[in-house]
Amino acid sequence: MSLRNFVRNQKFAAGSIIIPWVSMVIFMASGSLLLLDYVHVLTGAIWTGTDVFLGLILSRVIKTLDSETKYDVSQRILPMTLYFIPSVSILTPLAGLILEIRENAFNGFSPTFVILLFLIAIVIILISFLLILPTSLKIYRLNPSKEINEETYVRVSLLMKRLTLSGALQLLFQVIIIGFMAVLVVH
Repeated sequence: MSLRNFVRNQKFAAGSIIIPWVSMVIFMASGSLLLLDYVHVLTGAIWTGTDVFLGLILSRVIKTLDSETKYDVSQRILPMTLYFIPSVSILTPLAGLILEIRENAFNGFSPTFVILLFLIAIVIILISFLLILPTSLKIYRLNPSKEINEETYVRVSLLMKRLTLSGALQLLFQVIIIGFMAVLVVH
């Protein structure tokens, strides 16, 4: 990866962490539940869309690419998987929890419903930090400045498969939790 692309990726990384968190802090300071709900829903939607792309679309495309292209794709996808996904996997549930506390949204729901909701949220966070982030770090550590050999390409192929499967798994739990959110809204 060229220095120019590296700098571009770092700008994306900084923005993908700073913008959502600064927005949440500003919206929380405003006291507006509507704005906080906006952060929760928007980051959740973008995150889910990212996992749709990663787990459903990219997983199919990556199979058709040659080794060198897979390596190039892995380097370009890192800012999203290394910074954005872990960041929003904390921010989105946190914003939802703050909304629940302020609105007392779980009032009238069984403890089982609430416990399942929290367990699913924890599983989603764990997928980010135990599967997606470590896999992304392994890809990142494959030094692009060294000469790349066939062993590196094979390693990247396996890591990209793991990354897309992790995205698909996270997407599955996101769809389940969105179902829970729908029940909360219509209740």
